[in-house]
Amino acid sequence: MIIITGGAGFIGSNILASLAEASFDVVVCDTIDNNQKLKNIEKHNASDLVTPNALFNYLNRKKNIDFIIHMGANSSTTENNIKKIFENNFNFSVNVWQFCSKKRIPLIYASSAATYGDGTRGFDDDISKVDLNRYVPLNLYGWSKHLFDQYVLKMSKEKKSSPPFWSGFKFFNVYGPNEYHKGKMKSVVATIFPKVKKNETVNLFKSYNSKYKDGEQIRDFVYVKDISSSIFKSMEYLSNNTSCDVFNLGTGITPDINPEKVKLLIDILRER
Repeated sequence: MIIITGGAGFIGSNILASLAEASFDVVVCDTIDNNQKLKNIEKHNASDLVTPNALFNYLNRKKNIDFIIHMGANSSTTENNIKKIFENNFNFSVNVWQFCSKKRIPLIYASSAATYGDGTRGFDDDISKVDLNRYVPLNLYGWSKHLFDQYVLKMSKEKKSSPPFWSGFKFFNVYGPNEYHKGKMKSVVATIFPKVKKNETVNLFKSYNSKYKDGEQIRDFVYVKDISSSIFKSMEYLSNNTSCDVFNLGTGITPDINPEKVKLLIDILRER
């Protein structure tokens, strides 16, 4: 059995599709608060659906959990309710980590490129060498993800209670199917595509960096099905290896590239 938190969301539902296609027994943990989220999962056979509030009671009744894929979060980069976002993104994540540690369940979790802030301090994901304190996220969402990365690193370095193997992924700008429910938080690609399709004018972003003209800023966009494929293959990799790490997961235009970790990701994805 595989548990996907946020399994009815954008990325989570695409992971569900990949796993369901491979005939895995998948349980979705999410709050289905609108028809668009229901649309994300209705074509795929999840064996059960549980709300976040009921998750740990549910998990404690199960004895055959093979993996937890933790994608659930408040992903709004404009959220200003500190208590709400840290309860959903940090405290809940710590509880998932501790449960996986206690029950010896492998864990994959979603971090974010938002942890890097404005990018001026680099995008190096080698947590064994880089002091994560150097990064300064620009919003509460980024801070909540950043603090959990720091928690994971602390637990790992101090050899405290940890899952038997785990991996975190810093997603860059993800786009693709199942963004219906995200409203203003949809990717730039999803936002402008309807206008492009109609051959209408698209307004791009004003630049606040003198190095780039308006609309010519560079961002790393990654297709959501590449994300789900990466998660799928990393599960196989983690099941046969004891190494645990945090990876950047994007198309690959970020300036700080760790060759050894790129090779490792290639090995993970080679058979997808």
